[in-house]
Amino acid sequence: MDARAWAALAGRWQEEAGLLEAAGIHDWLCTPGALESTRLTVARHQELTVRSFLELRDLAPGVPWVPTVQGWLPDDYLHHVELYSRAGVDLTLELLVGVGSIAQRQETPTAARVLERLHDDAQLGNLHAFGAKFGGLGSWGWAVRSADSMAWSWDARRMGYSCARHPGDCRNCQWYAEHWGRRLERLVGNSRQLTLNMS
Repeated sequence: MDARAWAALAGRWQEEAGLLEAAGIHDWLCTPGALESTRLTVARHQELTVRSFLELRDLAPGVPWVPTVQGWLPDDYLHHVELYSRAGVDLTLELLVGVGSIAQRQETPTAARVLERLHDDAQLGNLHAFGAKFGGLGSWGWAVRSADSMAWSWDARRMGYSCARHPGDCRNCQWYAEHWGRRLERLVGNSRQLTLNMS
């Protein structure tokens, strides 16, 4: 879906349903596989990600677009924060700032360092971790404000979990999603409240 179509759709949701808290942009992953696919550099993917945010914000200014920082090494992410700043976007003032390209490596020391440096060095206390699960959040959950994952649904399918309302299939069960969320909140700790988006 191109930027105009996505902006129109998100704008329609905002107008007709309201209460839209956040909408993702067309960010460009910086994983080795993504770079191999596009044959572009991390820097180019970062430029295209900033361009996507600016374009969508111009097309649908009433939509709460979430700027996303991308990279591979911790310094890449800090560089991306600077690119946003040069484009006139102060990420510390945004409601949320997405962090991309960490979901598949979230249990690594590098991913933990990325989140630490964005939180401490870039002073971003409004981070949203895309695809975060137990393995990552147990290590760096303190550094993010919110996270999203479909891991709970996959776990319900894999384990064959069932409740009284959904015998044998809780992959779309609100109770199980909330149960999973409570487990994550205990894991992260009571020092801060973590908002979980499991849709």
